[in-house]
Parts: sequence; structure tokens; C-alpha cells
Amino acid sequence: LLMKKIINRICKKCFLPLTVGGKINSLKNAETFIRSGADKLVINSAIYNNSSIIKKITELFGSQAVVASIDYKEINGKPTLFVNNGQFNTKIKIFDWIKKCEDLGVGEFFLNSIDRDGTGMGFDIKNINKVLKITSLPVIACGGAGSEEDFLKAFIKTDINALSAGNFFHFKENSYNNLKNFLRKKKINFK
Repeated sequence: LLMKKIINRICKKCFLPLTVGGKINSLKNAETFIRSGADKLVINSAIYNNSSIIKKITELFGSQAVVASIDYKEINGKPTLFVNNGQFNTKIKIFDWIKKCEDLGVGEFFLNSIDRDGTGMGFDIKNINKVLKITSLPVIACGGAGSEEDFLKAFIKTDINALSAGNFFHFKENSYNNLKNFLRKKKINFK
């Protein structure tokens, strides 16, 4: 009920597409969020714990409404899916998981490197490119942004659809405007 109120309040002020995530573990939750104004749902653990929910959501709202969030860590050199806030190692390689999510009908991927998250080491170019080779769905990459050059490198060395960052924007003065200006000067086409 609280999330419904929050989404409603945001939608009254914000006219951009809104994506909502967190604790979406039932069709009822998903329906509440969408009917409250969310355009898309980011779902992680529920796909692993109850994959049938994805089919129900996509049948009701379409594939474009479901973003599969993939949190991963490198285990013995292999990017491995983690769920439950990055606490549980599923032992599933993310490339296998991506194929399963596609079969379930998701419309987009949010790829988060737990190893790089908050480190400022740069995006995981190697695994971003591997993921992009096996899916034609849009992919957003996250984890590791520490400088404007990290964004530039990811856009130049991959065909990523979008990049996401948290700390980079929270802890740097005017980071959003500075990054946009930097990328424009480097001739990176973005919205």
C-alpha cells in the first residue's frame, strides 16, 4: 500500500517513463505497481524463486513491462547469478539465465556486477560484451562507474543500450550535467 502511494505521488510530478522494482513477488504486486503508474517492473529474485510469475505478468502487461535484473559475481572466472539482495549464489551462469529469462518472456535486462558495484573500477566490459552477443533484447549495465571516462569506455567498447550508476551521481557535484556535456563533446549519441 505504501509503494502504491509513492508511485502515485511520483507520477503526479514526473512525466517520464517510470520503472519500479523491489519485492515484486506476485501478480497482485505487479498489477498494483503498473496500475499505480509504473511503466516497467524490475524483477530479480522472484524470477528465480517463482518463474511462473513472469509469464503471468507478460501475458497481462506485455514483455516490455518486465526487466530481468541480473546481479552477478565472478565465481572461478564465471559470472554467476546471485539473488536475494546478492546474498544467495544460485550457481547458475548468467548466460544460461539470460536464455531462460528470454524464454519466460522478459523484455529487457538490467545487468549488475556485484564485484564492481560501488568500486569506481569501471564497467565490466568483458561480460557486457558476452551478454550482448547472446541476446537481442535491450541491456542496461550497472556497477563500477567512477569517472566520466568509465561511461565513455563502455559506450565505445560495447553496443550497450544504456548505462546506470548510483554512487557516481550521488557523490559528485553536478555529475549528471558534467557527464552529459563530457559525452556530447566525445560525440556519444544518447538521450
